[in-house]
Amino acid sequence: MSRSQKQYASFRSLAPKDNTPKYTCVEIEDLKTRKKILSENMIVCIDLWAPWCEPCKLVSPQFAELAQQYNQPGRCMLVKENVDLELTRDFQITGIPSFIFYVKGNLLSNDKNPIYVVGGNIKEVQKILDDLLQRVK
Repeated sequence: MSRSQKQYASFRSLAPKDNTPKYTCVEIEDLKTRKKILSENMIVCIDLWAPWCEPCKLVSPQFAELAQQYNQPGRCMLVKENVDLELTRDFQITGIPSFIFYVKGNLLSNDKNPIYVVGGNIKEVQKILDDLLQRVK
């Protein structure tokens, strides 16, 4: 490769070399579990992901670290839900990873449009969580 050519990183090359996760998150595997989590927590953030999605794999450790910071049973819970399980068919997501938010069991929305964070923007997820934790008592 000549010096004038640029080499761009692939998602795979950016992934951590150690494949063991530093933190883990609760995984929603059925509707009963989702309903239970939504009923037991005031604020819930769900990471919609897929095991074949490289951006999902990259953001997963960051989301898990965020969960370690924000999870407060009864008040706030960050969980993951695999879109391949087809539990998410009611959501109108446009890409993954996507993050959706529930407050007191209701999907967070603005003028009847759900509020989603699409892509791996963890800072935006954190901003929404901080705002919700300030407002929801």
